[in-house]
Order: sequence, then C-alpha cells, then structure tokens
Amino acid sequence: MFNRAIAILTLTAGLALSAGTVQAETDIVVMNYQAVLFNSAAAADAQTSLNEVLRPGQDQLNDIAQQIQTRQSRLETDKDILTEAEVQTFQQELQVLAANQAQLSNRIQQVQQQKQQEFIEQYRPAIREVVSAYVEANGVSLVIDSQAVLWNEDVPDITETVMAAFDEWYESQAESNSPTE
Repeated sequence: MFNRAIAILTLTAGLALSAGTVQAETDIVVMNYQAVLFNSAAAADAQTSLNEVLRPGQDQLNDIAQQIQTRQSRLETDKDILTEAEVQTFQQELQVLAANQAQLSNRIQQVQQQKQQEFIEQYRPAIREVVSAYVEANGVSLVIDSQAVLWNEDVPDITETVMAAFDEWYESQAESNSPTE
C-alpha cells in the first residue's frame, strides 16, 4: 500500500514537472467550440429563421393542446351527466388528439435537428478558419475544446476572442451577400 502511494506521488510529480516543460515549449489554449458556434450572431439569425419555419407547427400544437384541455375539462365537469357513449367518444377524441400532438411534435423535433445539423455543417469550416488564423497569429500549437478539459490552471481560454472574430466574419459575409440598392 505504501509503495503504491509513493509510486502515485512520484508519477504525479513527474507529470507536474513534464507539464511545466510542455507548457514552456508549446502554447496551449482552450476554447468552447459549442459556445462559439451556438452563441454567435449566426446562431441567433438561424434561430430566428427556424422560429419562422416552425411557427405554423407550433401554432398547430397549441391548438391541439387547447382542444385536449377543453375535452378533458368537459369530461371532468360533465362526468355525471354524460352517457357512457359520450364519455367513450370524448376519450377516443382525446386519444386521436394525443397521437396527432405526438406526431406533430416529432416532426418539429426532426426539423429542428436537421436545421441544427445543416447549421453546424455550414459554419464548421468558417470556425476552423478563424481558429487557424488565431493559431497562426499567436503561435499556438494546440487548441483543446474546453468541454473536454477536467481541470485547467492558467491555460488561456480563447472562446470569446474566437467568437468575436467569427461574428465579425459572419457579419462581413452577410453584408457581402445582401442585395445592394
């Protein structure tokens, strides 16, 4: 047990010394890739566009939810005066509405996932270019996604810098693609 503890301490000390050497020889930075991608101006515009596409489906879902609520309320308030056939009819209608609600909700979710994947594929190369330019300009040799880092002491986080550069790139693309009057 004692030998194992000494071995662990020796390994830890060796890693600490080699980490100091590695840090002195290479410039390592961290970046939250998801934050750059999904907190960007491009993501805000894509979300606005997606909301417009999904609005009719969301309106349908709200309508179905209202219909379900109305029927459930009617069943509850009129349960003493409804015939067994009327109760069965309400329950069948509720089942149909619930199935329609689930189907529509699944379609909306599929569209959201598809649009998210398209967004990622569209902007991944641009983020790589922005990171590449940062790496080249700052002599960085390794960029690690901060979501994969369990512990970080004194390693610079370039998330905000890269996001600002990506937003700037996105705005310039939007300006160059907008029709001139």
